[in-house]
Amino acid sequence: MTLQQLEYLVAVERTRHFGRAADECGVTQPPLSALLQKQEQELGFRR
Repeated sequence: MTLQQLEYLVAVERTRHFGRAADECGVTQPPLSALLQKQEQELGFRR
């Protein structure tokens, strides 16, 4: 996990909203969601 990915994860947890987290991180919502979905798969939370 990169520092950027961790920052995205923390932003989603803090805001409880993908759109607001994306705004905070300076990205759009679709790439943020895709990145976190990939992380879930890598960590074994989703298949």
